[in-house]
Amino acid sequence: MNNFTRINNINISDITITDGAYRCLCLIEQHCYGDKTDCFISIKYMAVALGRSCRTIIRYIKELVKAGLIIKRKRGSLCNKYITLQKKVMLMAEKAKANQDNNSDSPDKPTEGQDSHKNNSKGNYLNKNKNSKNKGNKANPPYKKKEDSWKYEGRGAAYYIDAFNKILNGS
Repeated sequence: MNNFTRINNINISDITITDGAYRCLCLIEQHCYGDKTDCFISIKYMAVALGRSCRTIIRYIKELVKAGLIIKRKRGSLCNKYITLQKKVMLMAEKAKANQDNNSDSPDKPTEGQDSHKNNSKGNYLNKNKNSKNKGNKANPPYKKKEDSWKYEGRGAAYYIDAFNKILNGS
C-alpha cells in the first residue's frame, strides 16, 4: 500500500498532545514505513513539511517524548534518530506471537537452555576430558579449603536489625 500511513487509533483521539504535535507524529510515522520503527528526519525538513518554525518543531518533539510516543536519540552532528514506541511494541508483540506459534508446532525442538548444547562441538568446556588431573571429588578436592573464621550461622534479618539498633542507641 503506497501513499498511506498507518496511524494508531489511540493517537487520533489523544487529547494530551496538541494538533501540531500530532501532525509531527504523523510525519515521523510516515518516514517509518514498513517494519521500520526508527527514522532520521532533520528538524529543518519537518519544519518545511509542516509549515512551522524549527523552534516549534523542537517543542512538538519534546511534547511527543514527554507523552511517551517517541524516543529521541542524539547522533552527534547528524540528524536525530526518532523511534516510534507504539509501532515498536506492536511489532515486538507480533514477533512474540509468531515465535510462540512456531514453538507450539514443534515441541520436540529443545528451547534455549534445554539441552541445546548437545550438538555443540566447538571444543568448549563441555567437550573437555572428564578425567583431567585437576578434577577432584568432595572427599579430596584439588585445593585446600580455608576454615571459616567468621562462623556465620545463617542469622536472620532480625538479628542484624537488632544489632544495628543497639549500635545507634548506644546500649
